[in-house]
Amino acid sequence: KYQRVREVAARALSDLGPSAVIQHSLVLAALAREDANEDVRVAASDALQRIDPAASLQAEDLSLRMWAASTIASQGGAAVARHAELFAAMLKDVDPELRFQDAATPLWITFPT
Repeated sequence: KYQRVREVAARALSDLGPSAVIQHSLVLAALAREDANEDVRVAASDALQRIDPAASLQAEDLSLRMWAASTIASQGGAAVARHAELFAAMLKDVDPELRFQDAATPLWITFPT
């Protein structure tokens, strides 16, 4: 319900620029990761592209860290290698889902779906 409103809101934040995206990055990360509607997930992910995913690897919010990790991983092995220290630190994260995603990143790069 109201998926079009969520999609338009995410696009509006993107249009407002990086400062608006940063201010609402926690909500956008949750939408990009968990929303049932694909258009909403894409709009939220597109908005998040306005900010630096590497800086978001250390964010307090799990959804934002997971978005950042998957975004960097999708850029390939060289991108992951540039942030190897941050990915290594994520292996010690308190959240098991993030640790699993981080541990699986090299496999995902080697064997993309």
